[in-house]
Amino acid sequence: MEITYDHRSVPVTSPFSVSMLRQSNLVYNCREAGDKEKLKVRAVCNVNVYRLRERLAVGLEQAAKRAGLYKKYRTNIQQSRRSLHNDRIIRVSSRGAPITGTLLADFGAFLEYKFREYDYYVGVYDAIILASAYKCSLHFSQELQPRDYRQCVAISASKLVDGIGLNQDRRGRYVFALLAQREFGSENVMKFAYKSMPEEVSDMKIIHEGLEKSLAAGEKREGGPARAFAVEKEFFHHLKENGFEPTHSTDGTEPMLTAIMEDPEEWSHELMKRVTQRLVYLEQEAEKIYEAREPDPEKRQQAMTGIMGITSYVLQSNTYKYPDYTFAPSTAPESWFWRNVIPYEVAFDIAESDLMLSWQPTWALGKKTTTGVRATYGVAGGLLQSVPSGRPDYVALGIDVTRLTSSSLFSSWGITPTYFYRLGTPAFGTIDTWGVDIHVGVLKNRMRLGFGTRNLNDASNTWFLSVGLTDLPGLVYWLSR
Repeated sequence: MEITYDHRSVPVTSPFSVSMLRQSNLVYNCREAGDKEKLKVRAVCNVNVYRLRERLAVGLEQAAKRAGLYKKYRTNIQQSRRSLHNDRIIRVSSRGAPITGTLLADFGAFLEYKFREYDYYVGVYDAIILASAYKCSLHFSQELQPRDYRQCVAISASKLVDGIGLNQDRRGRYVFALLAQREFGSENVMKFAYKSMPEEVSDMKIIHEGLEKSLAAGEKREGGPARAFAVEKEFFHHLKENGFEPTHSTDGTEPMLTAIMEDPEEWSHELMKRVTQRLVYLEQEAEKIYEAREPDPEKRQQAMTGIMGITSYVLQSNTYKYPDYTFAPSTAPESWFWRNVIPYEVAFDIAESDLMLSWQPTWALGKKTTTGVRATYGVAGGLLQSVPSGRPDYVALGIDVTRLTSSSLFSSWGITPTYFYRLGTPAFGTIDTWGVDIHVGVLKNRMRLGFGTRNLNDASNTWFLSVGLTDLPGLVYWLSR
C-alpha cells in the first residue's frame, strides 16, 4: 500500500500471485517480468488503490471482531477506508550515525542525561535527512539527476529545520551542524547547516568527537580486532581528557559516570556494584510485600533474595577492583561492620590437615600488582582431628606480593615470606621460624592455592599445600541478604 502511494506501477514478487490479484481486480495493465528482473519479480502492474484499501479495511474489521476489539478500532478503520490522510507511515532510520546508545551492549545512554540528549538530536537529524531524501527521490533520480537531487535534499532539510524550530534550539542546532558537516562536508552539500557554524556546545562536541574516535578504534586496531569493551574505554578516556562534566545527581551523590571516567580501565566495577546492590534491595522489598500480603509461609510467594545474592557475589567478584587500601579486599560493602571482623580467607592444609584463618590488609601498587600484610591463625590438625603430638597451634605474619593477570581462571600469582610463631612449646624444633608461601589465585582470586614451608631450615618436614576460599566476608554478606 505504501508503494502504491508513490509509484504508478509496482513490482509483484513472491509469494503474491499475479493471476489471483487480477481475478480480485486489485491490479491491471500488468507487464510480465523478464528473466533479468531482480528479486524474483513476476510482473509489474498498476494497482487499484481504492479497491486495495477496501480489501485491507475488511480484513482489519474481521481481525478486530475476532479479537473482541472492533468497537475500539471501528472509527479508525472507517477513517482509513475513506481517506489516505488518516494513514500513518512508520519509517525506521538505519542511516548509522554513531550514538551513545550503542555503547555497553546498548545500555550506554543510561549512564548520563547528556548522552540521551545527544542521541535524541541524532534521531532528529536522521529523521530530517531521511524525510528530505524520500521526498526528493519522488521528483529526481539520484543516478540521472544527482545535482538536482542533492539541491532538493538541502532545500527540503533547511525548511524542515525551520519548521520544527530546531534553529531555536542551541544544542540541537549545533549537533545538526556537526553531523551535516561530517556526512556532507566533502560533497559541499547542506552548507546552510555548517557554513557558518553555530555557537559551540562543549559537552555535545566532546560526545560527538568521542564517538568518532571510539568508532575508529573499534573498526581498526593494530594487532587484530578490538578487545571486548575496548571501544567503550576509548570513549571514556576521551571524555576524561577533554574535561567532560557529568550531570549532577539530584540527591547529591557522585554520578556513576564520574567514577567510570576516573578509571576507564575498571569501569565495570562501579557499574556492577550499583546494579547488584539495587537488585538485592528490590528483592528484599518484594519479600516484605509478600509477607504483608500472606501471613502463611506455606502459601506465601517467595522473593529471589538468595539467587540475587549469589548472582551479586559472582558478578562483583568478576569485576572487583582493588582500592588504594582496604583492610579486607572484599565485595561486601565497606559500611558493613563484619567485613573487617570475619576472616578474609579460610584454608585447609592438605599435607597436615591444618585449618588456617587469615586476615589480609591490602594495598594496590598500580593496576596489576598488590601487596599486603597477611595475618594467619593456624589450628594444627584442624577442628575435627586431635592435635598431633608436638604440633601446637600457631600464628603467622607475612608480607604478600601478588601479580594480577588478565585470566579469569588463573587470575594471579605471588609470594609471601612469613614469620611463624607457635603458641606453645613444641616437642621438637623451635618456637619461631621463617617460611615462605608461593601461591596462585584461581577464579578471579576467589580461591587461593598455596605451596610452601613453615621452616626454611627444615623444609622437607614442614612443607604444606593449602587450598583456600577467599572473600569470606563477601560470601557471608551476599548469602545472608
